[in-house]
Amino acid sequence: MAISKRFDYDATDISRAYATARTLTDERARVWAAYLRRELQESGIRTIVDLGCGVGRFSPLLREVFDARVFGVDPSQRMLATAIASPEARHVTWLRAAAEALPIGGARVDLVFLYLVYHHLSDPLTALRECARVLSRSGYLLVINATVDILDSLRWLPFFPSARQIDLARLPSRSQLSEVAQRAGLTLLRHGTVRYPAAANLSAYAEHVATRTFSTLQLVSDEEFHRGASEFTRHCMQQDRGQPGEEIIDTFLFRRRWERPNCDPFITRSEHYVRLA
Repeated sequence: MAISKRFDYDATDISRAYATARTLTDERARVWAAYLRRELQESGIRTIVDLGCGVGRFSPLLREVFDARVFGVDPSQRMLATAIASPEARHVTWLRAAAEALPIGGARVDLVFLYLVYHHLSDPLTALRECARVLSRSGYLLVINATVDILDSLRWLPFFPSARQIDLARLPSRSQLSEVAQRAGLTLLRHGTVRYPAAANLSAYAEHVATRTFSTLQLVSDEEFHRGASEFTRHCMQQDRGQPGEEIIDTFLFRRRWERPNCDPFITRSEHYVRLA
């Protein structure tokens, strides 16, 4: 049986679950704010594209950390609609577009930010070429994504038998991601990993997994999911000693091998979303 590698965010109501289950808690926000400040605070970032922004959980944080203008870009109508309904939506410009055809003129952006987006790209090379195209001379591309190299760190993965094959089929390796970026005209500055609190303890982490807001778990069968979630919950309750439910993720910081920018206006095509009073 063929393994499904794609999840359609407009085919379900998962955006509603994302708005709660995948929100940035204060603790997670502190971890990522500290990382962003450490890596990029002195970089003069004034314009940011939160590419694959989903329900917009990182867009306000990016705006706050850098005091920058933020464009939230996503191809999913439902995810954007949920983002627009958030209290902080008015501070972000929302655009519906695919990563492979960004509605942005060349050399206009100081930071393109992709968080858990790379494995959803239908054409990673074209998408990263678009990222390189829109970056300013001093701009950065930050890709934060799971890779096949860290699969063994995922506590929940063994409880869902088909999940490993799903992720092996769709996640990049560290070397593959870096190679595609190089072909796209980008230079890797730094690779690292970040360990962050996904939940306050293991029991809460099991509850987090049970929300099924991981795209991998949307691709397993309902029977497998319910069985695995039940077994993982029992496992976490037995192992819980108050330690946080942590996850680890890869980070890749790139710079563009700069070429002469074009002079197109910033927004050249796409559907605009405006928050109504």
